[in-house]
Parts: sequence; C-alpha cells; structure tokens
Amino acid sequence: MNKFLTLIAATLLILPTLSSVTAGDAPAADTPKAPADANANRGRDGFMKRMIAENPELEGVDPNSPEGQEKIRAVMAKRMEAEAPKIRQRMAENQAQQFAELNKQFNMTQEEFDAIKPLLQRVENLRTQKGLIDSSGRPPGMGGGFGGGNNRRNNPFNPQILLGDTQLEPTVQEIQEANKALKALLDDKQANATELTSAMARLRKARGGFSTVMEKAQGDLRAVLTPQQEAILVERGTLE
Repeated sequence: MNKFLTLIAATLLILPTLSSVTAGDAPAADTPKAPADANANRGRDGFMKRMIAENPELEGVDPNSPEGQEKIRAVMAKRMEAEAPKIRQRMAENQAQQFAELNKQFNMTQEEFDAIKPLLQRVENLRTQKGLIDSSGRPPGMGGGFGGGNNRRNNPFNPQILLGDTQLEPTVQEIQEANKALKALLDDKQANATELTSAMARLRKARGGFSTVMEKAQGDLRAVLTPQQEAILVERGTLE
C-alpha cells in the first residue's frame, strides 16, 4: 500500500537490471567490503553493460555526459511506455490482492468492505499519484532519472502512462506544473532570485493544497473505521 512500493515495482518491471545492481552485484558476506565509491562505480558499470546488451544503440554512449544521459533517458522512456499496460495491470492486481488481505484483517463481510472501499481507494490513489510526480518526502536517491543528483530534474517517465484513463487529481496536477516551472528555472542560468522565490512559493502552496485534500480523504476514511482497523492502516502507511 506504500507509494514507494508502487514506484519500485513499476521501475523494476521496466528496468529489471536495477535489482541486480543493488543485489546481485553486492559483495559476498565473507569477502572484504570495497569502498563505497568502488561499489557505486561497479554498480553503474554493470547497469550500463546490461542496458547496452538490451539496447545496442547505447554502445559507446558516455553515461556521464549530458548527451549520453539524454539518450539513456529516451531509451528508458520508450521502454516504460511499451511496458505501461503490464505495469498498470500489476498495480491493479496488487491493489486487489492487498484489499482482499485487508478485508480479512478488518473482519468485515464483503458487503461491508465494499462500502468503505471507495474511501480507501481515494487515499491510495492520492498517495500513488503524488508519488509518481513529486520527490518531496522520498528517501535520497529515489528522485528518478539516471545517475541521481541533478538528473532527477530530467525524469524520463510520464506519470500519465501509468495512470491510463485516470486523470491526475487537480492538486497533484498543480504540483506537477509547479515542479516543472521550478525545474525550468533551475536549468536557466539567467533566472533571478525573484523568479526562484515565486516558483518555490507556488510549489509549496501546491503541496499544501494536496496536503489539505489528503487530510480530508484520510479523515473520511478514519470516520468509518474502528480503532483496530485504523491501527492496521497506520501501520501499513495508508493513514498517518
């Protein structure tokens, strides 16, 4: 139910090589640990080798150059678009499975659970949508893009392809647009302090608007739960 699980699942579906960068390339427990920089470099090298094997057009591309990063982003975006239907299906199946588990934990009849399901879906959909377009609140390194750091401003994934026919909530849409405006200024060396201050204020206001909507959605859900049921959702991260 956590928004990060949705993001990770989607990313691993389109980029299965990432899992081996973080797991398969790790040193064995009984071997001396290499320095952090060495492990990071080896992970990036392994990632690029697998990307090239799957996408020959990346042969000779320098992942540290702006041009190389742009080409990698284009390849990743194309693959994400191709895999989007499968990702949406998995997301729907995952939600259905977790709702079935919650139904058992809540000790409700199917009719009772169906009555509160729209409120639960409302909260989950808000969390997922914001997680797809806004890095606020994510752990460092989960901002998207290749290589981390400032490349997060060039995230190649269009969130709408993961939402299908579902449109972004208005408050989430405003966060997306405010984020885009701020990113444009960050990439503009001629941007002045007044412009940056205004853009930051807009993004903060947008995030505040989302928080108000989320608080209302969570309040509506809490109102129909017992303390035990609420505790289950707080532990899962659905409610705060």
